[in-house]
Amino acid sequence: MSSAALSIAPPGRTASDPLTGWERLKLDRMAMISLAVLLISALACFIAPPLMESARNTTSASTYSAPGALVTAVDGVVYKAWLGTDASGRDVLYRVLSGGRVSLVVGLCAAAVSLFIGTLVGMTAGFYGGKVDSFLMRLVDVLYANPRVLFVLILISALTGPLNLWINDARAAADVRNWMTIKAWVDGAIPYQRTIILIFCLGFIEWLTMARIVRGQVLVLKEQQFIAAARVLGQSQWKIMVRHLLPNLWTVILTYLTLTVPVVVLDESFLSFLGLGIEEPASSWGTLLKEGASAVNPLISRWWLLVTPAVAMGGTLLALNFLGDALRDAFDVR
Repeated sequence: MSSAALSIAPPGRTASDPLTGWERLKLDRMAMISLAVLLISALACFIAPPLMESARNTTSASTYSAPGALVTAVDGVVYKAWLGTDASGRDVLYRVLSGGRVSLVVGLCAAAVSLFIGTLVGMTAGFYGGKVDSFLMRLVDVLYANPRVLFVLILISALTGPLNLWINDARAAADVRNWMTIKAWVDGAIPYQRTIILIFCLGFIEWLTMARIVRGQVLVLKEQQFIAAARVLGQSQWKIMVRHLLPNLWTVILTYLTLTVPVVVLDESFLSFLGLGIEEPASSWGTLLKEGASAVNPLISRWWLLVTPAVAMGGTLLALNFLGDALRDAFDVR
C-alpha cells in the first residue's frame, strides 16, 4: 500500500491520527475489488441456480453444444445455453454456478473446522507452555511430515463406514418413531456423504499453520500487562483465554481464514479431479474441470467445458488471496 494512500484522512479525522486496520483496508483498491468479486461470485452461486429454469439441469439431445446455442430439454423447455452444454446436454452455466456453490461450502466449512482446531490448539500451547506446548508442537510437526493427500485418503476410508452406519441407524430410528421430517433430512444427506467427510478431512489437515500462528501471537500477548492484571484479579485461565486473549487474536484469525479457504478449495478440486472427492449427484469446480479435461483433445476442442470452470475457480481464488494479503497488510503494519 502506498504512503500516499495512507496520508488521506477519513472524514472527521486529522491527517496526523493513525488509521485503523479497517480504514487502511478501505483505502486498498485491490482489496475492495477482490471483495466485490467475492460478493458477486457468492451471490451468483447461491442465488442464481434456484432462479434458473430447472430444465437447464436435465439432459437433452443437444450434447456438446457451443456457447449461445438454443437447447430443447427433455420436457420440451427451450432455453439458450450461454456457455454451451456438456456431454449429457446439460447447461454449463448452471453446472458451473451449482458446482461453485458446493466448492465454496466445502471451502468455508472446512476452513471453519480448521479455524476451530487450530485456534484451540495454538491458544492452549502458547498459554500453558512447558510440556503441553512441547507435546502439541511435536504433534503438529509429525502431521506436517505426512503427505496431505495420503492422510486425507486414509481419513476418507476410515470415516466412510461409520458415517454410513450412523445414517442407516438414524433412518431406522426415524422410521420407528415416525419422525418424517428427520427422515427427510437424513435421506437428503445420503447423496452428500462424501462431501460431509471431505469437509471434515480437509479441515482436519489445514489447521496446522493456524495453530502455529496463534501460538506465536499468544506467546507475545500473555506477557502483556493486561494479562498480568487479569491474573492478579483472580480470573481463571479459561476466562483469561476467552475474554482477553481471543478478542486480540480475531484479526489474525480472520486474515488466515481468508487464506485457508482457497487452499481448501484447491485441495477439494484436486481430489475431485482425481475422482476421490465430490461424487454425483453433487458437482464441484474440480469435477467440472475433470469432465472438461476429458472432453478436450487435439481433434475436437470443446474449450468451454474446461475454460468456464477454470475461470470461475481461478477468479474466486485470486480474489480470496488478494483479500487475505490486504487484511494482513492492513492489520499488521509491520
